[in-house]
Amino acid sequence: MGTFFNCDACGVVFRDPQTFLNRTSEKSRYDKHKNDIKNKGFQNSVRPLFDRVLNHFPSSAKGLDYGCGNGPVAASMLQKEGYNITLYDPFYMPDKTVLEKTYDFIVCNEVMEHFYDPFNEFQKLNSLLKQNGLLICQTGILSDTIDFDNWYYKNDPTHVVFYTQTSIAWIKEHLGFSSVEVDKNLITFQK
Repeated sequence: MGTFFNCDACGVVFRDPQTFLNRTSEKSRYDKHKNDIKNKGFQNSVRPLFDRVLNHFPSSAKGLDYGCGNGPVAASMLQKEGYNITLYDPFYMPDKTVLEKTYDFIVCNEVMEHFYDPFNEFQKLNSLLKQNGLLICQTGILSDTIDFDNWYYKNDPTHVVFYTQTSIAWIKEHLGFSSVEVDKNLITFQK
């Protein structure tokens, strides 16, 4: 499935950039995702992210679903609870004016593994948060217990970067977050 590298400085594992899909092929792959907002299984998969927002913010809080895809399940669930959620996705909701505002929270459901340039993406996400705001992400986290060669998560060619506990701590330390909490595959950075 290609060549992968490990960053000695921050601990991420990343796909060889020469094997990244072009924009057309990448979108074609995303078009095949079945992110149906009515799918109970998909709703259950985003429940930890949804619960984190509900437990930390009143419905008057302003949120951004960054990388919402073609079926913004997390945003839909939060909107049903009265939250004001703005959508952004470079393929499906590419209105960059939403990236000129700040938000109380940002949710990224299965998004950060797609970042071609994680350093700049996390800098941008931090800049979009209000002080004490939360960046709440779900992704597969690479640990010592995972056999990388047989890990299904790396087989998706749009998954180009894989985070470890070390890299998550590095992001917190180097990109301006005051704290980070990891609970299974849910990562919460606080500005």
